[in-house]
This record gives sequence, C-alpha cells and structure tokens, in this order.
Amino acid sequence: MLNKIYNLIEKMNIYGLNFHLLYKKEQTYSTLDIILSIVSYLILLFISILYFKDIYNKTGFSIITNSIQLEGKTPIDLSNSSLIFGLFDFKGQIKSINNSYINFNLYKTDHNFIIGNYSINRTQHNIILERCSRENLETIFFENLQSKYNLSCIKKGQNLTIAGKYGNSFNLFDILEFHIKKCENETNNCKNEEEINTYLSNSYIHVLYLSYFVDHFNVDNPINYMIGSDDFAISLNSVKRYYYYFSPSKYISNNGLIFNFKKTYDFFEHKETILDYVDIENYSYFSSKTIMEIIFSVYPYEINYERRYVKLQDVLGNIGGCTDFLFYDFPNYFNIFFREKLYY
Repeated sequence: MLNKIYNLIEKMNIYGLNFHLLYKKEQTYSTLDIILSIVSYLILLFISILYFKDIYNKTGFSIITNSIQLEGKTPIDLSNSSLIFGLFDFKGQIKSINNSYINFNLYKTDHNFIIGNYSINRTQHNIILERCSRENLETIFFENLQSKYNLSCIKKGQNLTIAGKYGNSFNLFDILEFHIKKCENETNNCKNEEEINTYLSNSYIHVLYLSYFVDHFNVDNPINYMIGSDDFAISLNSVKRYYYYFSPSKYISNNGLIFNFKKTYDFFEHKETILDYVDIENYSYFSSKTIMEIIFSVYPYEINYERRYVKLQDVLGNIGGCTDFLFYDFPNYFNIFFREKLYY
C-alpha cells in the first residue's frame, strides 16, 4: 500500500529528478524533490480554494469609477428627498418658522447663464412648505424624528427636480433656493427689529435631506438610503449662503459567472456643501431682510460606478498562471540551482 502511494507521488513529481544535497560532505535529503512537489500542489490547492471562495461568496470584485461631464440636463428628482426644515435655539428647543419673527420662502429657479455677456435669465416658481405630517415623514423615512409635527416639509405633488446643462458658452440649470428672511410683511404683524433680533440670536436652521450611499459589499442592494443632517447658525450681520451639490449617479453591477450580466441602478448622492457669505449691508439681491440662503444644485459631473465580479475564466486564467510558475518556471530554476550549488 505504501509503495503504491509512493509510486503515485513519484509520478506526480514535477521536478523530474532526485536532489542529493551535501551536508558535511555527505549525501542526504534524497527525496527533497518529492517534498517540494507536495508543497507546490498544496500552494496551488490553497490558491484555487481562495479564488473559488470569492466566486461562491461574491466577495471577489473590482470597482471602476469614472466621472462624465453633464451634457444633457439630467434631472434629479428631489420630490421624495425630504428637505425638512426647522428652527431651533441652542438648547434644542424648536421654534416656529413662519411667524411674526421670520419667514421661510422656497423657490424653484430656472437659470440661463450665458458666459459670453454674463447675463442671467431667472424664472421663479414658488414651492409650498407645510407643517410636517405623519404622511410626509413616513414616506421619506423620518419616522423617529422628535417634535416632527413642528418641522416644515415640502408639500407633496410639486415638481422638485434640479438639473444642469454645462457647455462651452452657456449654463442652463434648475435649482432650489431656500430663502430665510426676517419678517417684513406687515400683514404678519411683524415684531419690531429688536424683538426679531433677540428671537433669532443663538438660533440655527436644521436641515434634513435624503441621499444615497454605495455599499460595494452588498450583493443584492448596493444602493442604500442615507439621511443627511446639517445645522446652520444664523448670523445677524451677514448673509450665509449654503450650496448643496447633488450628483446624478449610475451603479452597474456585473455579476455574471461567465458572461456579462449587468444590472444598473440610477440614484443621486450628495457630493458637497459649500459655504459663502456677504455682509448684510452689501446684499440686496432679494431684500435687506434676507439673512440666509440654502441652495440645492447639481454637481457638474455624473458619477458612474461599475462593480465587476470575478468571472470563472478569470479564475481559471489565474490558476493556470500559478500552475505555469509552480510546475515549470520554479522547478527549472531549482534544477539549475541545485545542480550547480548543492549536489554532485
């Protein structure tokens, strides 16, 4: 039985000759070639198990990312993206946002900015805010908000797409502009300036929005909801302008075992928020009562991700390369090395 096993191992010997090493001028270790053959087979087996484990568990993949400049308007639908607003003091107590102290106004604005003569054509459409209800919040995944009925939500059924077209000579884009003003409408029975300033001092605007993030390790649902939250302190001597930039994105998951089998997900993601501000005295774009603007716009690039899972032919090719090295290159090198250095 042992002879049969030995003969089998000897037939699988990839080195083709016995190595007789010298140790203190005596020949020994005459079966080193068999040992090295067994080690080579074990290495190849270990590598093969790792590759096929990646195929089975869907853990072997590569990510390709590229950015494409937006040529079309590529609208991003923010209808179910939350855009929940609240006014808080620094103790966390919520304040009313449309009253005799402060007014919130939200517009959808069409911009046509011609670079050559620096002209801007603007068309504004009022977006209606309403006090958040359970229907608003459950639809947009904000069920657990505290004091949620005192927050302001976008009224349903309104066109809330933002879009952009970027070219060499003009920019055409739609944005959402959220303007926060001190009370200036006499029909609201506005408080006097001192009372308004006291009400607004040590206060901040709380903004919630819905975006998405990519979980590359999630095989079935790589696109996941993300609730973004920002707090903007109110300043009474400057107009703060916060620019939210969202990017239209595509995620292509190629999980075919042999052939390409692609599934495409379209989503948008929040890329960055930029702060700009000017002195109140030098800002009269809308009115001297404006104290803050929050602007939602499109990032000028579409972000594309592709997740490519390891294919069977890739695995076989890699195993073949390892076999080439272990069974041909490596034995030839050691045959020469042992012949010249280690034995007669």
